[in-house]
Amino acid sequence: MRRSPRLIASLTIGVAALTAGSSVAMAATRAPARLASPDRTATQLLNRFFSALVADDAPRLSALLSPAWMIQRASGTWADRATYTAAMPDVRQYQIADVMARYTAPTLVVRSRTATQEPDAAGVLRSSVLAPRLSTFTWMGGRWRMTSHANFNPPG
Repeated sequence: MRRSPRLIASLTIGVAALTAGSSVAMAATRAPARLASPDRTATQLLNRFFSALVADDAPRLSALLSPAWMIQRASGTWADRATYTAAMPDVRQYQIADVMARYTAPTLVVRSRTATQEPDAAGVLRSSVLAPRLSTFTWMGGRWRMTSHANFNPPG
């Protein structure tokens, strides 16, 4: 069987193009080696989380939350992603302060303080004080996903 030089050249170019394309695609899904400002990235991600709650946007929230996501509340209650998005808290406003983040690819661990305004059982809006929170984000499939969130009682 004779092999045509043109056929061999075409196959070589095709394989090289496929290899280069998959390398670019893989690089796009890899976690950044470092972040210019982990605190700024963390603040943006926390705003995505809380703004989805304010907007009562379960699809947007689900897109941010990892399938393995869990929340642990100061009250001792907890929820997984499905339970939480099915009965999202009625957050009307929020304030984020004192964000501090640490990053080692692919994980961003965030400490912050957050206050929310939510209606109580009687429908009266109640504002919480700035309380400590701990959140974890993981770079997955080319984007950030929140993998955990914890609320703590405010000191004092």
